[in-house]
Amino acid sequence: MPWIVAVGGFVVSLWVSYQLFPFESGESGSMAFNRLVVTAIGSTIAGIAARQIHARRGTRRDTRPRGQSSNADVESGLPADWTVALAAIGLSSSEVRDTVERAFDPSRGAVFPNREDVFRAFWLTPLSEVRVVILGQDPYPTRGDADGLAYSTRAGTPPRYSLGRIFDNLEADPRVAFARPPASGDLSHWAISGVLLLNTSLTVREGLPGSDVELWARFTRAVLRAIASRRQPVVFMLWGDDANRIANSVDIPSHHKLLRSTHPRREQPSFYPRFADTRPFSAANDFLVQAGRSAVDWRL
Repeated sequence: MPWIVAVGGFVVSLWVSYQLFPFESGESGSMAFNRLVVTAIGSTIAGIAARQIHARRGTRRDTRPRGQSSNADVESGLPADWTVALAAIGLSSSEVRDTVERAFDPSRGAVFPNREDVFRAFWLTPLSEVRVVILGQDPYPTRGDADGLAYSTRAGTPPRYSLGRIFDNLEADPRVAFARPPASGDLSHWAISGVLLLNTSLTVREGLPGSDVELWARFTRAVLRAIASRRQPVVFMLWGDDANRIANSVDIPSHHKLLRSTHPRREQPSFYPRFADTRPFSAANDFLVQAGRSAVDWRL
């Protein structure tokens, strides 16, 4: 049947080509015929290619990274590896689904990030590849900024204040190779390099920072427990009171490394060292190398 469609498409293309591009004065019949045939063949090939692209797009169920959709847990929307790990901790797929449904209840108004980006950090960073966890607070509560990765902004979007302070820290660390990216706060390169960019709350209501922290507390604790239960040493960067508080509620074995500080945007010290006075990125790499794991390339 596909060859019948192709032949039919060619005949139609030939007729349309004749209607749109009739014989020109001074052009021989053979030249005109050849020109029309070439045009028709090109149109037919383009049409077949377009149908194939459309068919491939039609089978893609969502906006997760290409090639990973089939690995999703149907109920929760999480990748299969994370779904299994969280279930072992005691968090079921139905509980995850219910949390997402509650977060995006229409009565709550605008919620960020977009629903399809809520679990983006887990799609870009498989559990087995986690080397560093950067635990932040919650997504940016302003439209068009949050992209599902802690502190990150969408590609081409300038970094927000907190991320600017993170870049300042990297530039001030003489033991880290880093150059501030021009006008972009996209941290997806870190995510695919084994850095889980996790917020304590995966969603936030527009203009209401901290609105969903309690909603996601059980989920975030389960994620930290799943990572902490692994034998491979991992660095936990805990920035801010919310991040430290929720990490304190989880038993993290001593073969992992905890690096604590205030939130990057906080200028004054608190119970924890001021973020600007710490060097978490070189400290993380020191620990990873000593533990037999590869260092993280922090360049973007």
